[in-house]
Amino acid sequence: MRKILLASCAALILASGSAAAQEMQVRVGGSVDVQGGHVGGDRVNDIKRDLRNETELFVQADGKADNGIGYGARIELNNGAANTIGTDEVYGYVTGGFGRVEFGDAEGVSERLRVAAPSFGIGQIDGDYVEFLGGAAIQPWGGPLGAPGTGASTKLSYFTPSLHGATVGLSYTPTDGDTGNSVARNAFGYNDVVEIGGNYSRDVQGVGVIVGGTLTTAKGEALRDYTGWQVGAQAKYRGLTVGGGYADAGSYGILKSDVKGGQNAWNLGAAYDLGQFTVGASYLNGKGYNGFGSAGFYHADYDAYAVGVTYKLLPGVALSSDIVHVRADVKADPSAAATGENAATVFIVGTKVAF
Repeated sequence: MRKILLASCAALILASGSAAAQEMQVRVGGSVDVQGGHVGGDRVNDIKRDLRNETELFVQADGKADNGIGYGARIELNNGAANTIGTDEVYGYVTGGFGRVEFGDAEGVSERLRVAAPSFGIGQIDGDYVEFLGGAAIQPWGGPLGAPGTGASTKLSYFTPSLHGATVGLSYTPTDGDTGNSVARNAFGYNDVVEIGGNYSRDVQGVGVIVGGTLTTAKGEALRDYTGWQVGAQAKYRGLTVGGGYADAGSYGILKSDVKGGQNAWNLGAAYDLGQFTVGASYLNGKGYNGFGSAGFYHADYDAYAVGVTYKLLPGVALSSDIVHVRADVKADPSAAATGENAATVFIVGTKVAF
């Protein structure tokens, strides 16, 4: 499958370069998102309150050949700890009647075609509350709203054109976690990651409906091979959106020497857009390792309850707030007795300026 994708992408890219084209249009944008958070609960060593600043700057270049084929590139820069600057998504693309091909550091099919509970503003169960609790490692498999993905690892992706509301996508990542100009195989994690999925959307008597599903397979080195999948649906009527999904991570992140255990989660949520205000709530329940095998713990039962609100103060300026309560029964592995319960409530207020 990966050989077919590589050959097809190469042929489309070469074909697009054979036609005359106008000058590319370049635009620059970004955002500055400053958040303040307070954490209450019994988690050990949690920071009780702090401020964080998440800043993004992007450059987007788009062109169109005389034969109608579009092409371009996108570069995203994000700030990190101690004011370091790094790249996030950096990729090129070619698009036309054949669909869309992307090549570079970009999210793949499992993230792009995922359908789950709606989110907005700070993100609720899919949001930034984890940053105030030590990062995504506090969650089963680092992000149980969907099946494991490859993030912005260097990859090739293809998306079909929409046909009567249906879109299918395929991504191939040689080395999960490998980005930029690095050339390396993953001696510990995953190689040869293939993601395939699809979405279908249509309007049913004034109600917008979208359903989707994806499947991911990968070869592990020290970790077990895994197959993960997810399904989800949303319905939108006027300003109200309701939706949810189910994800199964298979053996993702489990060492070959460790005890296997179920890794799955489901989510449900609703959001209502009132124009200047958006309000919503969501819930997630799941189980799974919260790190790579023995490097983490097994959450036999993980719950996250969230409510959120966003207010559009000015063009490009939004004030948002989330309250998220999380609770987890913790074990050393699926076969062990429970060692305790972790619980925390995170209150976040943020201001985002987008340009």
